[in-house]
Amino acid sequence: MEQLNKKKHFNMPHTFVIIGIILLICVILCFIIPSGEFDRVIDENGRSVVVAGTYHEAEGTKPTLLSVFMAIFNGMGDASDIIFFIFFSYGLVYVTLETGALDAGIGTLLRIMKNKTSLLVPFFMLLFGVLGSTIGLYEETYGLLPVFMGLFIALGYDPLVGAAVVWIGTVSGFAAGTTNPFSVGIAQGIAGIPMYSGLGYRIVLFVVFMIATITYVVIYARRVKQNPRLSPVYDVDFSHLSTKESSELEQMKFTGRQKLVLIAFLCVIGIVVLGTLKYKWYLAEIGAVFIIGMIVVGLIGGFTLSNIMEKFVKSVGIMAGGALVVGVSRSILLVMQDAMIIDSIVYYLSNLLEGANTYIAAVGMVFVQNIIDFFIPSSSAQAATTMPIMVPLGELLGLSPQISVLALQLGAGFSDLFWPTAVATSCGVMRVPLNKWYKFVGKLFIIHLTLQAVAMIVAVAINYA
Repeated sequence: MEQLNKKKHFNMPHTFVIIGIILLICVILCFIIPSGEFDRVIDENGRSVVVAGTYHEAEGTKPTLLSVFMAIFNGMGDASDIIFFIFFSYGLVYVTLETGALDAGIGTLLRIMKNKTSLLVPFFMLLFGVLGSTIGLYEETYGLLPVFMGLFIALGYDPLVGAAVVWIGTVSGFAAGTTNPFSVGIAQGIAGIPMYSGLGYRIVLFVVFMIATITYVVIYARRVKQNPRLSPVYDVDFSHLSTKESSELEQMKFTGRQKLVLIAFLCVIGIVVLGTLKYKWYLAEIGAVFIIGMIVVGLIGGFTLSNIMEKFVKSVGIMAGGALVVGVSRSILLVMQDAMIIDSIVYYLSNLLEGANTYIAAVGMVFVQNIIDFFIPSSSAQAATTMPIMVPLGELLGLSPQISVLALQLGAGFSDLFWPTAVATSCGVMRVPLNKWYKFVGKLFIIHLTLQAVAMIVAVAINYA
C-alpha cells in the first residue's frame, strides 16, 4: 500500500523543465500557425503601432533543433538588462543585510507594532497597489522583493507573503489602473479617446480588485502563520533572507551606524522612485543607482571596498539560479518572433470575436487579451499591437473604445501574475520555483479572471464610454 501511495504522488517538475515544456509547445505552434505580420507605423508619440487591416503572410524562420537551443543562449543576451539588474538590486540588499541594519530595523518595527503586525499586509499591499495604479510602478519593485520577503519571514510568515505584498500588490494595482500611463494612457491615446476618461468606473474596479486580492493574501498569511507546513515553499531554502527568529530580532540593539545605513538604503529607494517619476529612468539608470547605493551603504556599515566587492560576488552567486530563469524563459519569445507567428496569433484570436453579441464579445475580448499577454508580456507593446485592431472591431460589435481599452488593461495586467513569459523575472528575483508560485497564485488567477469577466459585463450594461 505504501508503494502504491508513492506511485500516486505527483511532483511538479523543476522550473527549467516547465519552461522547456512550454518552449516545446511553442516550437510545435511554429509549424502549425502560419507566419505573418501587420504593417506598422510610428505615431506622433514615437510608438510603433499596428496598422489595422494590413495583416499579411510573411516568411518566418521555422525552428530547428539547433536554433531552439541557440534561442536559449540568445535569450540570455536578450534579457541581459534584466539579469544584471537582478544582480545589482540584490547586491544592494545583500550588503545592507550584512551590516545588520535591516535585522535591527525589523526588530524595532516588531517592538513598535507588537501584536499588530498583521496590519502590515493590507497596508503595504494597498500602498504598492496605489503606486501601480497611478504612476505605473512595476519593475522598480524588483529590488524591494528580497527586503519584504525577509521582513515577513521575521514576522512569522513565509516568504511568499512578503513577495505577494510587493509583487501581487503592485501588479494588481497596475492592472486595475486608474491613471496608469503604460496601459490606460497608451491604450486611450491609440484609441483616440480623451486621456484618463472613464476614471470613475476604473476607481470602482481598483477598489474591488484590491479588496479581493488583499483578502486572498491575508487569508493565506494567517494559514501559513498558524501552520508553516501549508506553505508551498516550506521545503525551499530562504536562509539568505533571514537568519534570526522574531524574538531574537526584538532583542537587537539598533545602533547609530545601523540607523545611518538604513537611512542611506531608504534614500536609494527614494532616489529611484524620484528618477522614475521625473526623469523616466529605466533598468540601466536604476541599476546604476543600486551600484552606488551598495558602495555607500557598505562604507557606512564599516566595510572596506574589498569587503563590499566580496559580498557583491557572493550575492551574485545566490541569485544566479533565479537570473538564469529569466534568460531561459526569454527563449520562448525569441523562437516565436523568428517564426513570425505572434502577429498571426493576434490576428486569428481577434477574428474569433466577429459576429458575437456585445456581452460575449466584451468577455471574449478580455480573455483574448489575457492569452495575447503570454506572447507579448508588455502592456505598452500589447497596446500598440492590439488596440488598432480591437478598437474598430469592438465598434463593429457595438462596444465603445473605452471598453476595448478596459479589456486591454485588465487582460494585459493580471495575467502577468501567471504566464511564465512574464512571471519568470519576478520568480527569478524571489528565487521561488515556478511550480511553487503556481501552487500559490493559481486560485487567485481564477478569481481575477472571474472578476474581469464581471467587470466587462457591467461595462456593457452601463454603456461604459
